[in-house]
Amino acid sequence: ESLNVMGVTPLHLAACSGFLDTVEALLGHGADVNFPNSDGWIALHYAALKGNVELVELLLSKGSRVLVPSKLEETPVGLANRYGHKKAFQMLLKASWEEKDDTLHMRIKQRDPREISDEYDKFWSKIWQEQV
Repeated sequence: ESLNVMGVTPLHLAACSGFLDTVEALLGHGADVNFPNSDGWIALHYAALKGNVELVELLLSKGSRVLVPSKLEETPVGLANRYGHKKAFQMLLKASWEEKDDTLHMRIKQRDPREISDEYDKFWSKIWQEQV
C-alpha cells in the first residue's frame, strides 16, 4: 500500500471524499480494504463518518471488517452512531453482529466457553456505550 506523508492510502482518500467509483477501481486493482492508516482507520471508518451508505455497502461487500478499533478505540459503527447516520449505523450494527458471531464460532472451538461469554458481554457493552 502506498502511503502519503499523513499515513493514508489512495483508498482512504477516495473513501473520505465519497468517490465510490474510485474506491471500487482501487479495490479492483488490489487495494487492501482493511489496511489501516497511521491512526488505525480503515476505509470503512471514513464511510461511516460521512454516513455514505453506498460506500459502506460496497466496502462490506468487499470484506471490510467492522470491528476494527482505531488507536482512539473508534469503530465504524460507533462513528456512524455518534454522527447520527442512522441507515449506515443500522447496516454496520448488523454487520458487526455477523462478524462477532463468526469470530465467536471460531473461538468456541479453541477456548473455554466462559471466556467467549465474557468477550461477548464486553463487546455489546461497548456497542451500547457508543450509542449514548
